[in-house]
Amino acid sequence: MDQVTLPVFAKIRSYPLSIVFYFIRLCIFIYVILYGILWSKRYQDVDIGYGTVLTKVIGTVDTRNRTDLEPAVVYQRLWESTDLVESFQENGVLFITTNAIITPQQQQGDCAEDPYISEARCTLVDATNCIQGSILNQGNGKMTGKCVPTQFANSTSTYTCEVSGWCPTERMVIRENALFPDVKDFFILIKAFVRFPLFDKNLQNMLRDLDDTELFRDCQERNKRDNLADYDCPVFSLSYILKESGMLEDFDNIIAVEGGVLGVTVKWDCNFDYWENNTCQPKYIFRQLDMTDSKPTASWDFRDGITYRENGILTRDLHTVFGIFLIFNTEAMAGKLNFIDTLLQLSAAFNLFQIVPLVLIAFITTAALFRRKKERTALVDSDILPGTSPDTESGSAVSAIEPKQPKAQQNSYELQHSDDSFPAKSDASDSLDASYHQNIVAVIVIDISCGLLIQYIISLAVLIAKSCIFLYSKWKSGGQKSDVVKDFVEHMHDLKKCVILLQEEEPAMYVDKQRGAEPDGAEKNSCNPIETNNGEETLVVSNDQQQCLSITRL
Repeated sequence: MDQVTLPVFAKIRSYPLSIVFYFIRLCIFIYVILYGILWSKRYQDVDIGYGTVLTKVIGTVDTRNRTDLEPAVVYQRLWESTDLVESFQENGVLFITTNAIITPQQQQGDCAEDPYISEARCTLVDATNCIQGSILNQGNGKMTGKCVPTQFANSTSTYTCEVSGWCPTERMVIRENALFPDVKDFFILIKAFVRFPLFDKNLQNMLRDLDDTELFRDCQERNKRDNLADYDCPVFSLSYILKESGMLEDFDNIIAVEGGVLGVTVKWDCNFDYWENNTCQPKYIFRQLDMTDSKPTASWDFRDGITYRENGILTRDLHTVFGIFLIFNTEAMAGKLNFIDTLLQLSAAFNLFQIVPLVLIAFITTAALFRRKKERTALVDSDILPGTSPDTESGSAVSAIEPKQPKAQQNSYELQHSDDSFPAKSDASDSLDASYHQNIVAVIVIDISCGLLIQYIISLAVLIAKSCIFLYSKWKSGGQKSDVVKDFVEHMHDLKKCVILLQEEEPAMYVDKQRGAEPDGAEKNSCNPIETNNGEETLVVSNDQQQCLSITRL
């Protein structure tokens, strides 16, 4: 707590080191500034939005010309989207029927079980499977204990157990050809809405103010002509959705027969920067969700019964339907420029440039000498700066200050060498200082590094910005003027501390080792070491006539 660390600059004349130095800086600049901040948009505030999706489906399927359907009176008809589309109470789920098994006019009574249930098969000689009161796992009612002739033609068994339930029982045989393969020509209108509370933005995916009828009319023609989805016109054909999800190739043979699950993600990625257009359109991502090891899972179906009374008798039509579940999901994220975050990111980025000298030390053969010359301790002379005590052990008190050196010698710690190469790193020791000083002229300067200076400026800008925001928020909240001024004065104490950091004088100058006037014949601005009792080498530097710093080598 009794010392302050300031950087000492070193100028090394070496082309290989210069190439390495600027190459590392270029890599840091490309990664941190271009990629880390600009490309990744680290300068923005980020808000996660929430939204919902509403859908509407239109289309018609004609099965009147199908001759492979029994009973024909049930299947041969026109089917509209209202007959084949189910919107569940759960938000964001849509079901489109592609296949169905219809068992019409069921009434409660006793009848033969479905012969395709193996546990229900029996003979007149052996009816041990028909246990009275038992219910099979896949059965359609409670067994009466009788073995009766089956009611289905072309069945694998002549007799089955009799059950009490809805009769006739459903024949659970999935046909090889789907009942409604033409549903892929249906059109789906996707209405997406999203809100970003942090930025107070409400968006939707329809730029034009059109009703559903106009949207379907315009977008159907456009999609039929281009066979592509227009995101300004959010009406998609089911065939396009199947194609994008990779399900179209297997649709007729697998998906339309047994059904499937398809995920639709409405992804909002918005940029609300001041120079960008505030309009934002989502992207639509379609994926098949029921794939395991590149194979679809079991069939997707559910039952729906239509119950009514016919001649006073309770009757129902049972529909077992197969189809495509469309599950809609919303992902929303938006960003907007934040000046304070930008300044903090830049400040952190510029600090990374300070690692370059550390890397370069590994390439210097005289690294030991470099560290010894660069790492020094500065002691404050109490004779010049009041309130401090002199360094009695090192004997570094100075009474005379030499005039400032020219600025050309202030800004560098310059290592110059002759045509001979530097000695090997292993030879860099205190015993060889004399030979090193023959080839190296070292000029030691205390200065504030460029990185620290930039950091101070950025910190000052951040404080000014926060102060403006503070005043604006106080003014918007309706506070009294006197209170606002009082709070602002208290808030500016931190700003004053930052300003003091920037009021540093020019880098310190050197003085001669002798206390008093310059020796005759001595070259101006020369600096010779002072040899103390404990063998430490000390240089004395000063800002002006009011300040003196002595640098002691560790």
